[in-house]
Amino acid sequence: MSWSHARRRASAAAHAEGTDGARLDAVTRDQLYDRLHGRLPDPPPRLSAFEREVIAQAAARDARAAVPDLPFRLRPGLVTEILRFYDLLRRQTQQVQRFEELIEQQLAGHMGSDPGADRLLQQTHFLAEAFRGYERRASTARGLDEHALRARLIAEASPEPVRHVVVAVAD
Repeated sequence: MSWSHARRRASAAAHAEGTDGARLDAVTRDQLYDRLHGRLPDPPPRLSAFEREVIAQAAARDARAAVPDLPFRLRPGLVTEILRFYDLLRRQTQQVQRFEELIEQQLAGHMGSDPGADRLLQQTHFLAEAFRGYERRASTARGLDEHALRARLIAEASPEPVRHVVVAVAD
């Protein structure tokens, strides 16, 4: 369905309900979070992408020190992907501890006898440590990341709640 078709259908539905269909808008995930953030009473600022990257870099360096003999160098592009993977996990409501447990369970029968499984487990421990470090640092930062904002939006009622949302995803 095209955006214009979706907008016409949503406008017709809004008109039938007696609401203002002129307020319909297409936004990205970040823009939606910005708008929801703006509806909270006295919220702290949102962390910028740059601030999140800095926090992730520091967490990854700490994780690198905590997990010895990793078979790769820590590069900025890798940290960007680590942060992106963290975001994907959290958007799927996965907790870091559960992610680590699932990988450990899958590799349990191969440990010690399969060097590839040993490396994968080591890398999983590194990722989990980097994720936990990111969460610790982000929770003490002066702003909210997407995940802390989502938790706050769930916990606190907005004085101006959003009544209707249409979510579109790529095929």
